[in-house]
Amino acid sequence: MKKGMVMVLVVGMFLVASVVSAQMGPVFAKGKGQFAFGLTHFTAHTVDTLFVAGGTMGGLVSDNDLLGFGGEFRYGFSEEWALGLGGFFGFGNDKGDFGSLGETKLSYSAFGLRLGLDHTINVTDKLGLYLGPGFEFASAKSSVDDAAFSGINDDNPRATSFSLDGRIGVIAKVGKSFGLNGSMGKKFSYVKSSFNSDFGFGSEDVSFSRWLSSVNGWAGFVILF
Repeated sequence: MKKGMVMVLVVGMFLVASVVSAQMGPVFAKGKGQFAFGLTHFTAHTVDTLFVAGGTMGGLVSDNDLLGFGGEFRYGFSEEWALGLGGFFGFGNDKGDFGSLGETKLSYSAFGLRLGLDHTINVTDKLGLYLGPGFEFASAKSSVDDAAFSGINDDNPRATSFSLDGRIGVIAKVGKSFGLNGSMGKKFSYVKSSFNSDFGFGSEDVSFSRWLSSVNGWAGFVILF
């Protein structure tokens, strides 16, 4: 549902961008910058040391679709290339109502930073495309509020991810210095979490790592200067 919402907005921006036209300066150029902000969808990877999900390796790790907000600054260091630096954060939750037993709620939160290199293309004076790779750092955690069974109300340790990604995006100017921005991307992540836990034989130092892939989307506005 969350992923579909962002993707629909992105596709809509591509459609709007394909029909607008005006005579003004190009979207991208050497020395020009853009600040984008808006709604973002991404996957956050968490661990559950409280074992509310069942106490198995499958229950230990969770991939969660989050909806959040982000901002990015892009600067053109040549006519066709730009550097981008941005950040994002998001939230989500899963909730179960077990009638007279009570409710169980798992909450997720994450934040991250991305540094990327974009190849920029001015399709028209009002329409620009950008695409390229990036490196991303993210930190995520889950919280358990289990009134139905265990009575646990606590936070799990954070999981850290390092990702390489690729994206394609569009900027459609609707004014001299203002426009719409949308992008879609694919990333490959290395996720790691280290924590102390008791599996029934005393406290142990535990380290968990995982390789995985996910998709992300962005839809919002951009200020050009």
